[in-house]
Amino acid sequence: MTPMPQPTTVRSAETRLPVPVQFSTTVAILRNGGFHRLVTVRPVAEGEQLFHIEGRPGREPDRYSVQVGEDIHLNPFDAPDADDQTRRAPWQFMNHACEPSARLQGTDVFALRDLSAGEEVTFNYLTTEYQMAEPFSCHCGSPRCLGRIGGFKLLPEVERERLRPWLAPHLARLLAREAALPPA
Repeated sequence: MTPMPQPTTVRSAETRLPVPVQFSTTVAILRNGGFHRLVTVRPVAEGEQLFHIEGRPGREPDRYSVQVGEDIHLNPFDAPDADDQTRRAPWQFMNHACEPSARLQGTDVFALRDLSAGEEVTFNYLTTEYQMAEPFSCHCGSPRCLGRIGGFKLLPEVERERLRPWLAPHLARLLAREAALPPA
């Protein structure tokens, strides 16, 4: 992957370079062709914290929420316009990947491996979301791609077990409760 342009790069009609919007010392939002994604602005070591997410708590999932507890979903803060929305909740542009580059632990995001400058920051939605408000078809390209992403609830047992090391605490507790139940 080619290095990302510096955050101070100005979009030029001649070059058509996307302009990253930096929101932390490690991550920026890259807008390109109507799509947004998070990318690193410098090399990041495995285990390093990338950023912290904040949002408006809600009980139900929606398209942009992140589940951080059994009945707690963080939604982007309400904002008067799209630019303010982007500044207040840049984490909403962290895309899904079946083999992600980052992991959500509570409300902190950590690198799962060493990341190069300009590399996309992704996480596996199935490690936090019990049931997706809007299931979608994944096109991450991973050999382990599950195809349809609908939530942890819909995964076969073998996939639930494979994801166990990266599960958010609320899903790990659910898995432990299910394991304690007698077979049907």
